[in-house]
Amino acid sequence: MTVLAFQTIRQRLATALSALPGWKQSAWHLDTFGKDPDQVQHHAFAVGILSSQPTAQPGRRQYPEGLATSSQVEVRFAHRLTVDNQVAAYDAALDAEGEAITAVLSTIDRTALHILWDGSSRSSLGEGWVIITITFNAIHRI
Repeated sequence: MTVLAFQTIRQRLATALSALPGWKQSAWHLDTFGKDPDQVQHHAFAVGILSSQPTAQPGRRQYPEGLATSSQVEVRFAHRLTVDNQVAAYDAALDAEGEAITAVLSTIDRTALHILWDGSSRSSLGEGWVIITITFNAIHRI
């Protein structure tokens, strides 16, 4: 398995999400996501690596080939809930969530990066917005 830096993994996922029509990376880090102006908030996203740990048993890490690692990666994006039909807008947000999951999983590289979807959650960000948080487990070497 090829060695990948943490920032390379984050950038790969951000690139895959940026390729979705109308999606753009937020100017804000994951922890401060949601501060973009309303006019650019719809389908703005942030990608962050929350934690990482070695996956191999002590004594079996094979450092010359890189340290086997599991990293928890989180993607957050905003979706506008229109006033005239919030139910349909919420359904569209759920569709966008599926598109985002598919885009991230498309970054799997059998020689360098395996990604597993761990789950999603949804919450409101003020009136008229839903924030969707998607968590992945990235298996790679550092």
